[in-house]
Amino acid sequence: MATRTALSSRASVGILLTTYNGTEFLPAQLDSLLAQTGVSLHVYVFDDCSSDATMDLLRRYAADHPGLFSLTENRPNSGGTGLNILRNLPTVPDSHDYYALADQDDVWLPQKLARAVEILSRDGTGLYFSDLQAWDGQDGMLGTVRKATPLAARDHLLGGGSAGCTYVMSAAFFAHLKARFAAVDLGGVRRISHDWIIYFLARHDGFGVSPSPDALIHYRIHPDSQYGGMSLGGLGAIRRKLKMLQAGFLRDQTANTLKFAREGTEDRAILMAFRKGRLQRLGILARYRFSLARSRSRLLSLLVAALFLY
Repeated sequence: MATRTALSSRASVGILLTTYNGTEFLPAQLDSLLAQTGVSLHVYVFDDCSSDATMDLLRRYAADHPGLFSLTENRPNSGGTGLNILRNLPTVPDSHDYYALADQDDVWLPQKLARAVEILSRDGTGLYFSDLQAWDGQDGMLGTVRKATPLAARDHLLGGGSAGCTYVMSAAFFAHLKARFAAVDLGGVRRISHDWIIYFLARHDGFGVSPSPDALIHYRIHPDSQYGGMSLGGLGAIRRKLKMLQAGFLRDQTANTLKFAREGTEDRAILMAFRKGRLQRLGILARYRFSLARSRSRLLSLLVAALFLY
C-alpha cells in the first residue's frame, strides 16, 4: 500500500537519482526536484564512487530537507548508469504511488511529475515517457527531442521509449521491475541501457506505456553527456552513434534484453534469431520492418548496425 502525506490528494513519488562527480550541475537539478508541484516526493540517490564533493553536497541537501533524501554510496563503482539503476532499484521501498528516474545534470519544470501522474492515472498504464527540451546549460534551447511518436508493435525489442530521465512508473510496474531485476544475474555485464530494459519490460510483460509530447525537462547537452549528445542529429550525433555501435552496443544490448525475455514468447524468438548471424539479422529486419522501429531513420540505423557494426 502506497503512503500519503497529510495532503492526501497529492500522489507520493519516489525519485531515483544516480550521481557521479556531479557537483557542477547537481544543485540546479536538486532544486528543480524539490520545486515539483502537486506531488509529495522522496529522492533516493545512488552515488557511483564520486571523487569530487558530490556526497558532501548531497549531505547538505539532506540536512536542509529532513526526510526527503536517502543517500547510498556504491562500493565499488557499478560501471555505468544502467548497472547502477538495475542493481539499486530493487532496494527502493514499496512506499510510493509512483516512481521516477532522474539524471544529475538536467532541470525539471515544476509540473513534470504532476503531469506524468495525471497521464498514468488516466491511462492505467505502467510507464510514462515524453519528449524533452534540449538545452545548452545556459540560456539557449536547442530544440525539442521528439520521443513521443506512435508506437510500433515490436519497437521495444531494439530500442528504448525515450531518455530514461523522462520515465515515470506506476507502483505496480515498479514492483514488477524490482522482482524482475532481482531475478536476473548481471554478472559479466559490462554495460546495459536501463532505458531499453525498462521499456522492453513494460511492453513485453503487458503493463502498457503512455508516450507524451509534453517536453518538461531541460535536457542538458554537453560533451560529457553519456547519450545526450546524440539526441539532436547532425554529423556530431552520427559520429557518436557510430563510435558506440562499433564498440558493440547493439550486440551487448540485445544480449541484455534476451536475459529478460520470457521463454516461449515471440519476442524471445526474434531476439535469439537476431543474434545468430548477419543473414538472420537481415531476415528479421526484412520480415518485420517498421514493426521494429518508429521511424524510417531508426529502421535505417538498425539496418546499418545489424549488418556492419554488430
